[in-house]
Amino acid sequence: MSVKVPIRTVFDGSTATGLAEYQSGEFIGLTHGGTGASLSIGSAGQVLKVNSGGSALEFGNVEAVLNIDGMTDGSGITLADADKLAVSDAGTEKFITASNIKGYIAGSTINFTGTVQIGGKAAATEPFAIAQAVALG
Repeated sequence: MSVKVPIRTVFDGSTATGLAEYQSGEFIGLTHGGTGASLSIGSAGQVLKVNSGGSALEFGNVEAVLNIDGMTDGSGITLADADKLAVSDAGTEKFITASNIKGYIAGSTINFTGTVQIGGKAAATEPFAIAQAVALG
């Protein structure tokens, strides 16, 4: 089977006067079941998606879409520095590694409101008491 060129009706005002092939740049609008744009094929890895104006379809890259409820349970894993975690940085989705979080915590002041344990034993959260617990074991 060969490739077929679609045809369109040619109008003179509101009167149909004939048929013609679609020309480069012509397209079928969304209201008539078309894409709303003159499309060329996208490149490898791209998908057909709605444009930023919400008025037509275009080929583009896939943005990250996370479905947390559909993920497998990873609660039994041990995090490694190179493990990746998804974050939203002011609306831009990115990944960071576990080592990024470790560095953030190491450079931060952390206020504890619960029990802190050192070597399996409860320690007070006041700096002097913590220092004593570490020194005295």
